[in-house]
Amino acid sequence: MAQLLVFRKPIVLAGGVTLDYIYNVSHPVGPGQFNQPDDVRLLQFLLKEYETRPSAPGTPLLPLPSVSGNFDDLTAVWIYFLQLRLKKENSGSILDGIVSPARGLFYNLRAQAGWFIAVLNYSLKDADSKRFDALRDQPLIKSVIKEQITV
Repeated sequence: MAQLLVFRKPIVLAGGVTLDYIYNVSHPVGPGQFNQPDDVRLLQFLLKEYETRPSAPGTPLLPLPSVSGNFDDLTAVWIYFLQLRLKKENSGSILDGIVSPARGLFYNLRAQAGWFIAVLNYSLKDADSKRFDALRDQPLIKSVIKEQITV
């Protein structure tokens, strides 16, 4: 079951982007992981939103995974590809092909290395704040978010 991770105190990041919450997986998603269908569906949805946002840097000649809830090779490749892109921007980022549940925004505050799922959320919010906030009303989001956690 995917989660809405709500911050008691909104987090203000670079450029004045404020995150009050993020869409979060409840279990790791990736090769050899639990791959709970709602978590996979949320991740596939966020990957699609991330790569179709107005400021997307351009994508390889690879189709986006379908939002099916089934962890497949295409989803695995996209996770690894985007983690690799993130690693080039921040050497403290983890490149393991796995999307772990965020426990806050950063797993390494000193290196400013964020959880991959949190970075997707931040990038979407930064690109178009109103579009990000409107995701809460998307039927898919409503169907997969089963729990709200306040931290």
